[in-house]
Amino acid sequence: MRRLPRRTILASVPLLAGCTTLGQPSTETRPRDCTQSTEATTWTSFQSDPQNSGSTTHQLATPPEPNWALDVGDRDGGIVTTTDTVYLGAGTAASYTQAGRKNWTVNTGTPVEHTPAFSCQTALYPTLDAVIAVKPDTGTQRWTNQLGAIHSPILPGNQTYTVCASKTVYHGSLHDGSINWSFSESDLTQRGICRTDKTIYAVAGDNETGTAYAINSTTGETQWTTDLNGKPLCQPVTANNKLITITSAGTIIALNANTGTKLWSQPAPNTRAPTPAIANDTIYVASGNTDHFVARTLEDGTKRWTAETGPTLAPPVASPNTVLVGTMNRGLIAYSPTGDERWQRLGNGVGSPLCVTPDSLLFIDARNTTLQSYTW
Repeated sequence: MRRLPRRTILASVPLLAGCTTLGQPSTETRPRDCTQSTEATTWTSFQSDPQNSGSTTHQLATPPEPNWALDVGDRDGGIVTTTDTVYLGAGTAASYTQAGRKNWTVNTGTPVEHTPAFSCQTALYPTLDAVIAVKPDTGTQRWTNQLGAIHSPILPGNQTYTVCASKTVYHGSLHDGSINWSFSESDLTQRGICRTDKTIYAVAGDNETGTAYAINSTTGETQWTTDLNGKPLCQPVTANNKLITITSAGTIIALNANTGTKLWSQPAPNTRAPTPAIANDTIYVASGNTDHFVARTLEDGTKRWTAETGPTLAPPVASPNTVLVGTMNRGLIAYSPTGDERWQRLGNGVGSPLCVTPDSLLFIDARNTTLQSYTW
């Protein structure tokens, strides 16, 4: 068992003044009694949910049609949506209608390079050194908390948010940004986090070693730690009591989410590996800088099928009947659960995580840094 990391209970006061690039902060904070029921049918965080599953109930079996495209000037970041609004984090923070009309842009001071999140009527943007919360209708600042170098997308929870920054996992209040607890360890410098209702999982590493951590989401106490055979290359995923990550040793690893016990490992890309998607007890592993997309069983990692997609740096998205792959050179490709190609749409190099809603598909085109909107 590894030594326990440092855990600190904080009453951090978020920065609410003196940030001139953001303008004057709003005096209205997020309602304490908000619910997330109206957000359940939208794509409000990295890979759809705090588990990073990349799964959706939306049907992906038919090819989408081009809707609109906007030059956004950056491909690092991501997109989340609600029923009426698109929230883009790519360099700056911006909001658009589903028809592509800009609502507002916020000068965040330092660039946004990770996927934002939306929860309880608050849009959350991770910049290079802070978490910024804004009102969704105007872009007015609710609060900002300068935490240092951000290493992960933001995970929204039940009136909370979690983010990895400056070798520390921070767990705070959506109401005012204050930090409830923090969890620090020297190797928390790479990759990121996922969560269930009771546990936050972090994978991190430095050079060629790595560690997985399970942290109690209420107290910040360590539940277990497990050494990995390399540095994690992607955000972790949790499903069916398993924690999944890909390491620089060229393996995809499954751990028991309750105990940290290693269950299985299989070959995977060893450079620039995207976060896998999980649906129907299947793990979908994109090619990274290689050519082969692989579907494996969640139970023991057995290979179900492979497909030649060329390099793919965006995480896949999986529905019950289709898995969608956004490639760098071959556009969008959809496969059935058995590996049959359903459709392909050429012309785009997908440079950001995909964002899927019942009506639309959004992503940033790596070739020309345009925000692309397609309709189903």
